[in-house]
Amino acid sequence: DEGVMKTVIAGAFFLYFHGKAMFGLAAILLMREVLKYGFGWVRILAFATGLAGLVAALINVAAMAKGMDGLVQPAGAAGTLATALLGILLLKLPSTTDADQQ
Repeated sequence: DEGVMKTVIAGAFFLYFHGKAMFGLAAILLMREVLKYGFGWVRILAFATGLAGLVAALINVAAMAKGMDGLVQPAGAAGTLATALLGILLLKLPSTTDADQQ
């Protein structure tokens, strides 16, 4: 049935938008911590990550409210950028084992 298929696809995209918004929120929260304790170019990366996270969170929340009408590509692009920057920032932070060895 076409109605069932549309419902399943809409639900899948809602979860996709929700996931991207959560990655955006994680980017904002990590940015706040890195800006408090970070230094040098890591602070610049943290600021860019937080900004991308804010944009991703806003666009994806709007996409959840609007559905699949016109915001799929911007929401996906913003979420992917925030996720990529979040991953890079996490790789550049010192691990707890590094701190324990010092």
